[in-house]
Amino acid sequence: MQRWLSSLGSFLLALAMAGVVWVVAQREENPIIQGRFSESIPIEVSTAPAGTKIWDPIAESVWLTIRAPKSSWDNLRRQSFQARLDISKLEPGLHDVEVVVRSSDPEVEILERSPARLSVRLERLGEKAVPVRVEVLDTPPFGYYQPSSPVITPSTVRVTGFAQYVDQVAEAVVQVSLSGAKTTVEERRVPDLRDAQRLPLDVGRDT
Repeated sequence: MQRWLSSLGSFLLALAMAGVVWVVAQREENPIIQGRFSESIPIEVSTAPAGTKIWDPIAESVWLTIRAPKSSWDNLRRQSFQARLDISKLEPGLHDVEVVVRSSDPEVEILERSPARLSVRLERLGEKAVPVRVEVLDTPPFGYYQPSSPVITPSTVRVTGFAQYVDQVAEAVVQVSLSGAKTTVEERRVPDLRDAQRLPLDVGRDT
């Protein structure tokens, strides 16, 4: 019995040593490499919650430092990674959000991300309808006159944008010059937005 146990111990030791030799041989043929991946990975940003929008532009890509076997490095492409920023459940305000990166190759270990987190400011959106007013800058040439008030179509426009700016909009103004007009003037213009004091506004809006 003692002799059998001794033989079994020798067998297990030999098996373990064979395993170590195999691992060493594998490492020499397929060494582990650590370094920075050669391409930046585009960041996918989730849809903002309804009624909100990102205030400032954010980083569009992330750089990675990874560790992986040489065989994995040889097959890695930009498409091998996915970087995502999830803002779908955030409230309006300033947030520090993690950039989550995953690899399609389970042998790849992501050691560092640059940037690892991003500052995201969400602002509430506003929407309102405002009247359109024509502002005539000058008079027609000598011998011509403006027989009636301008016809405006449409008479109102809908303005959307960041709520803190949209709330200030009082009217949309189209400026028209008649200095060289000798026939009926018909123009299509994007109106300028004005506040209650008729001062210009820029709300970063769609009308």
